[in-house]
Amino acid sequence: MSNVNMKSAPKALYLSLLVIVAGIAVAAAGIGLKFLGSGREMVAMDALYISMAVTVLVTFIFGLVRYSLAVGLTLGAVALHDQLLALAVVALVSIALPQTVVMPVMVIFSIVFTYCQSWPIIRAMHELRTANSQRDMDNDQIAAAAVRQTAGLRLVAVIMAALLIIAGAVSGNAALVGAMVPLAVGLIVSFYSAVCIIPSLWMMCAARFGKRK
Repeated sequence: MSNVNMKSAPKALYLSLLVIVAGIAVAAAGIGLKFLGSGREMVAMDALYISMAVTVLVTFIFGLVRYSLAVGLTLGAVALHDQLLALAVVALVSIALPQTVVMPVMVIFSIVFTYCQSWPIIRAMHELRTANSQRDMDNDQIAAAAVRQTAGLRLVAVIMAALLIIAGAVSGNAALVGAMVPLAVGLIVSFYSAVCIIPSLWMMCAARFGKRK
């Protein structure tokens, strides 16, 4: 299982990069990031980008202070990846489904899903790596074990979030339905990232910057 994760990680990163580039392209061409009515003039995209940068920095500092440089780098990279990918997907979706003015807020708020999906895995990997009883496991095996051990908790988080999003989507309110799109995208991105991106990122950071105690 761990070997499969390692082999699939480059493909997952390439897919993310492709979607991000596509999202940037349609936004730059004026095709994507469409808003209902005059919403585009009301949205401060610069503020969104600054908020995304601050989120990445705070996430990195938290991981660094709480655990280690390897964990901080992993969390920061995941936060950056998930926010960029979520924004790119929203830009693509908005071609057919224009967004409301709350889209930037929802994109930033969706980082909560990243924390719910990534934190259990990263914490488990860190604990397994530092535990004396697990010194015979390499980083590849530790990452695979962490993904397996946290699957149930992460699935519960996905189901609860999905139910809330569905409840909002079936409300019949067009503005609320539009607001649910970035959240739904963020939820999908966070789950994809947790399974396909985080293990390989942590293994690279742990191998380069991490030291077993």
